[in-house]
Amino acid sequence: MKKILILVAILLVSGCTGQGNDVEIELAKQSCISLCEEYSEDKTAGPCLSDVMEWEIDNWVCDIAHDPREPVDDQLANQCAAYHDGKASHFVEVEEDCKVIQVR
Repeated sequence: MKKILILVAILLVSGCTGQGNDVEIELAKQSCISLCEEYSEDKTAGPCLSDVMEWEIDNWVCDIAHDPREPVDDQLANQCAAYHDGKASHFVEVEEDCKVIQVR
C-alpha cells in the first residue's frame, strides 16, 4: 500500500508528462529508502535489502553501501544477487542512515 501511495504522489508531482524513466527512478529511490528505514537488522555490512525484503520493482535492486565505499561493499555476499545474475540492470544504493548514495 505504501508503494502505491508513493507512486501516486510521484505521478501527481511529475504531472504525468510521459517521463516514465523519471517516475521509475523516483519510485525505486523512495521504495529503497522505505526498505532501509524498515530494516531492523545490522546495516554495517551493507546488505542487499531487495534480496531479503519485499521488493516489487522489476529490473531494480536496493542495496546498502558506504560513502565513501569500504571493502565490505565490494564483497559479493553483501551485494544484490539479482544485479550480478543479470536479472536486474538498475540499482539504488543508500547509506546506513538511508540517504541515497547513487542510482544507476
